[in-house]
Amino acid sequence: FLWKSARYVLRQLSQTPAHDDDPERLAMVRAWVGKRAIRVSVIIPTYGDPALVTRCVESVRGSGAEQILVVDDGSPAEAQRALARLPCTLIPLADNRGFAAAVIAGMRAADPRSDIVVMNSDVEAWPGWLDQLKFCAYRDKRVGILGPKLLYPNGTIQSAGSFRNLGAPAWFDHYYRYQPAAYPPANVQRDVVAVTGACMYIKRVVVDAIGTFDQAYLMAFEDVDYCLRARQAGFRVVYCPHATLTHLESASRGKRQGPRELASQDRFWRTWGSFLDERSVRTPTGKLRVVYVLQKTN
Repeated sequence: FLWKSARYVLRQLSQTPAHDDDPERLAMVRAWVGKRAIRVSVIIPTYGDPALVTRCVESVRGSGAEQILVVDDGSPAEAQRALARLPCTLIPLADNRGFAAAVIAGMRAADPRSDIVVMNSDVEAWPGWLDQLKFCAYRDKRVGILGPKLLYPNGTIQSAGSFRNLGAPAWFDHYYRYQPAAYPPANVQRDVVAVTGACMYIKRVVVDAIGTFDQAYLMAFEDVDYCLRARQAGFRVVYCPHATLTHLESASRGKRQGPRELASQDRFWRTWGSFLDERSVRTPTGKLRVVYVLQKTN
């Protein structure tokens, strides 16, 4: 089943539309980034069939990352032997501990001078993605965490930042899901509540200030938790539309919410429920100081 799923994923990824970023902007960004020593370690948690992470690693190579750390979350020995042949640093875990624990293992092994990119194994990077994130990160020292534009293999948007799901407020969803990649509102850089851990750029100053992911999140909500912690520490969380990657969402795990997801959901709302539901959104004079506007789409 895993091998059949991987073949399907690779067929879908091969249909990803060509990168269409503005070449003049990209040249400017690369020149700006090239003058600065911004080190990055990419952490890719994975489990099971190595086909997806193999493609992911190949897409990341040559992007300017100093380290590519693949953290295997307790896969069978055959899969780990295959991963050991990839052009990356393999961190094999003895047992399956969940996404947050795998990220933590990677963060601890990363160069302590480096910024961190957390990336799902079912993501394929486009040209210029990392330079665009670096540029966005260091144009404003208040920025701490960034997320790129993530597309489905058919070219529609999977994520342009995260928000609380209006129809199911116990969960979070993604802005502009299923809209075309060129959808104008999705091409505006802006602050967001959170970005998805499918691809999250974290500046070193954030790691130094708030530490690693929370290992108690077994699966889901660890990314939103980390972004909220960063925001409380005074950092901006920003969506960067100029960086683009393809993400076949949930290709590496099922879409049904199992015990680990539900346990993580429970932990999140015990931690953040009061903050999100009871915080004041008015100024001392009674005016609204926080307004969320979502465009309803058909």
